[in-house]
Formats: sequence, C-alpha cells, structure tokens
Amino acid sequence: MEKIAIIGISCLFPDAETPEAYWQNLLAEKDSRSAATADQMGVDPDIFYAPNSKTTDKYYCLIGGYIRDFEFDAKGYKLPAEAIAGMDDLFQWSLYVAQQALQDSGYTGDNSVLKRTGVILGNLSFPTQSSHHLFEPIYKQALEATTKELLQDNELPLVTLPEDRPISPDNLKIAGYPAAFVSQALGLGGANYA
Repeated sequence: MEKIAIIGISCLFPDAETPEAYWQNLLAEKDSRSAATADQMGVDPDIFYAPNSKTTDKYYCLIGGYIRDFEFDAKGYKLPAEAIAGMDDLFQWSLYVAQQALQDSGYTGDNSVLKRTGVILGNLSFPTQSSHHLFEPIYKQALEATTKELLQDNELPLVTLPEDRPISPDNLKIAGYPAAFVSQALGLGGANYA
C-alpha cells in the first residue's frame, strides 16, 4: 500500500467557510439549516413539495444544509478567471476548499510537491443549475411532441429556461470532472478521482 499524507484541512459548510468557524458552530450547537429557494432550485420549491413522504414524485422537506452568501473569487488560478466564473457552485466550492487546504498545508507555491499532489473528491453527481440549462434543449426535443400528443394540445409550448449568464459546456461533466477541474486550476500533477 502506498503511503499518503493529509497535511492540510479546509471546509465549506452552511455558516462556516473555515474549519474554525465550523468548530465554533458545533460548540454553539448552531442549526445552520435553511429553506430551499427558487433561485437555487431553478423553480418555486413548493411546486414539488408535499408534507407526506409517501406522495409520489414529490419531496417532503424544504429545509436543508444550503451554503448561503459565499463569494468566490475566480482570480489567481492556473485556469482563466472567466472559465472558472462560468462553472457551477459544485466546481467553485470544490476549488475553494482544495485551495484552502493547500494553503493550510504550506505547500501552495512548492511545484515539486504540487506535481505529486492529487485530488480525491467525493461527489454524488447530482444535476446542477447549469447542467439543467444545458440539457434543457435535449429534454425539450424529446418531450415536446409526446407532451402535446398526451395532452391533445398541438399549441402547447414548453417553456425555455432563461439564461442570465454564459454557461460553460464543461458544467455537463458533473461526475468526474470536478476533481480534474480542481487539479487543473491548482496546477496539480497527481491523479484525480471523483
């Protein structure tokens, strides 16, 4: 078995952007849950809410551990700031935490260490806001004719999601790419896995 060393820590949780803040929240028994919002869900959360957990195709809880008011600075990485800014929170949060852990380790500028440093990222690969926008034309093409036929309404238009910013096609790569993205942005040369 190859030896590895974990020499830096970082975190990003609701109400805690540092391990120290997270620890203080634990000591204070702070409840950092909040209600889901239309902005983060892409639609009014009440549309899919039902208080009974047995209701089909609904969720029964609007409260969760959501990160709020986090400001990400896309400058200072080995990828263009515009490319980083065009990525979803999933990518930016992962990059922030990895960069903070590297700073905590003291090896941020040591290229001999960075070329041997890898990224292992736990990722559930849930769809993101940007991946929904990018997949929307495919969904629409696949569903529009069938929906009109089922509802017997040939005039029924399926709404197109509004875009408020350019969206990188890399946001479609929600399974393994976040680890590679972090590795590229930080100039790491080791293996990367998600």
